[in-house]
Amino acid sequence: HPAPRAPRLLRSSPIMNFTLSRNHRRARPPERGCPTRANWTPLSPACRRLLVLLAARGCPTRAIRALVPTAFLRHLALVSLLLITALAVRAAPGDVDLAFNPDANNSVRSIAVQPDGKIFIGGDFTNVRGATRNRVARLNPDGTLDLGFDPNANGVVYCATIQADGKIIVGGLFGTVGGVARTNLARLNADGTLDPGYNPGANGDVYSMAAQTNGRVIISGNFTSVSGTARNYIARLNADGSLDTTFNPNPNNTVWGMAIQEDAKIVIAGKFTTVGGAAHTYHGRLTGDGTVDGTFGSQTPTTFIKDVWAEPS
Repeated sequence: HPAPRAPRLLRSSPIMNFTLSRNHRRARPPERGCPTRANWTPLSPACRRLLVLLAARGCPTRAIRALVPTAFLRHLALVSLLLITALAVRAAPGDVDLAFNPDANNSVRSIAVQPDGKIFIGGDFTNVRGATRNRVARLNPDGTLDLGFDPNANGVVYCATIQADGKIIVGGLFGTVGGVARTNLARLNADGTLDPGYNPGANGDVYSMAAQTNGRVIISGNFTSVSGTARNYIARLNADGSLDTTFNPNPNNTVWGMAIQEDAKIVIAGKFTTVGGAAHTYHGRLTGDGTVDGTFGSQTPTTFIKDVWAEPS
């Protein structure tokens, strides 16, 4: 009888060392409970992890084939590919999420995130992910289109705010929403249908809006009238959409941006040089009742301010 040949060492790696016999029928895996093909039983979790790591670390296919049944190879290859891909594209904070690609065909000017993670977008677009969506759409948390949400505005949507009840107020430069007349302001139900009882109407662009904790909504823009009442560039709406007649800051030109601070004061920015008759060049701050905060804005910017953001403390 010829002398038996020595076992052949196929590969060594930091995670394992094993040898296969000449006929590939036996293997000595390093983890207890991981079966060999000779006495195969359903794969234990430890063995599954080991096999995935084997493939990820470049173990020869013939070695893995000795350990796993043929039917399992396809599954192992897929898992290995996913693992290698995940390691290769592991993102750092601030990196672009390559899996999120809603793909609107024109500008997105407003974004608001709902409590359930869905994302409202408004802008100039007419198509999102290959489907018709006129200036308003909603995305699922993974960036796919919410197919059941289609308000259909006939003009640009510049701003939006989501109320506690899930309804969405939108502002912009449009004349209809869902085929119904709405002048630059509208409110949508949570399913995207138009709220028929909400119809303030502004006679010019609505560029910005912010919801207060009491359910009222402050709007700003290039208008001089809201609900048929004179309001220069900024106004406040009650929860039902009627005009709050007690709030009238009266800047002398366009208000492009606005933010509400934690103390309920309202910072505004735009093209104005006075607010309530007092000099405030391109920015200012209002108290909760709309009067000018004289302690804010001692410095004079040299150009218009387009937007403002209140950072939480």
